[in-house]
Amino acid sequence: MSFAQQTEIYDELYAEAYKIDWYSDEPHPEITKPWQRWTPEPERKQTLNWKYKAKRLFMQLTCGIP
Repeated sequence: MSFAQQTEIYDELYAEAYKIDWYSDEPHPEITKPWQRWTPEPERKQTLNWKYKAKRLFMQLTCGIP
């Protein structure tokens, strides 16, 4: 998945988190099987160049950011 699509999914999940009754024990299908709700869009996939990879590796090693 592209980063833009992952961000859209995160925003959607964050908005829905307020609606969930966290005190009930029944599983929600959209949480237990997210791959059935969101499918990757191959046309939106981004290629990572060496600059991005080097920057990301530096951030992970120095700051502990995933």
